Amino acid sequence: MFSLHPILQISGLVLAFCAFGLGAQRFRARHLGHRVAFQWKRHVLFGKLALGCWLAGLFWVMGLKFYHGGPIHLVGHGFTGLAMLPAGLVLFALGLSMNRPGAVRAGNQKSKALTHGALGCALLLWGLLQCIGGAGMYFGF
Repeated sequence: MFSLHPILQISGLVLAFCAFGLGAQRFRARHLGHRVAFQWKRHVLFGKLALGCWLAGLFWVMGLKFYHGGPIHLVGHGFTGLAMLPAGLVLFALGLSMNRPGAVRAGNQKSKALTHGALGCALLLWGLLQCIGGAGMYFGF
């Protein structure tokens, strides 16, 4: 029963890598002048699924802690997972505000797109570190 948390988190990490790859194509086209196609709808889908998996994994482990009456450990892996929550919500809000064709063409939207990309990269790296720390915790039990 406890093994659903790592499955959700790893699934989210794989989906985040897919969204990152598609977003990197957009960055190449927009800022480096390369002529590449940006699969916008697929990027949005993978991003939403990745954030949804991460959120479901977080709520799953918190629900187990409350159900079994155990304490929520807010050190190391647990604290970092909770700290990822507001960053993921900001990432989602930025992506949602740009989720229409032509939204980034306006001059004031470029900073949103760069912030969205930088925050997405940071969360991806953060998720990789969480995967390493979580594996240490999981196999340490």
